Amino acid sequence: MINPILLLRIIQGVLAIIVLGIAAYVVDLFGGASDSANFLVFDSIWTFIALGYVVATPMFFPNFHNRWAVLGVEAITMVFWFAGFVALAVDINHMKCIVGFVCPIPAARAAAAFGAFEWLAWATSLGLIVRALIQYGKAEPDVDAV
Repeated sequence: MINPILLLRIIQGVLAIIVLGIAAYVVDLFGGASDSANFLVFDSIWTFIALGYVVATPMFFPNFHNRWAVLGVEAITMVFWFAGFVALAVDINHMKCIVGFVCPIPAARAAAAFGAFEWLAWATSLGLIVRALIQYGKAEPDVDAV
């Protein structure tokens, strides 16, 4: 049986690649003038860094793996994605299509939608991490080991 956290990490990575491509396209169409699309590009890059930490440190660098740092990375990344997709969704109402040019509005809608799914994936993994930390804190210490 596959680990649900590992499955979520794969989904988070795939969604980050999708959002990076679409948001970068929107940034290119606006010439870098869309701060919310720029922020989604940042979110995607941050996600690769965050996934690198939460996936690689327990396997390759266990001395650098800290459950509270993982909790912080999860929470920060979830907040970043929420702020990013909401900001872009709000900015879509102010976007204009110029006749004779490619309209960025459909791509911006797609980036916001995939950003919302990415936020949902991070919210789910954060919930699983919090649940695991609560269960870890409730574990009875082994009296014989003391």
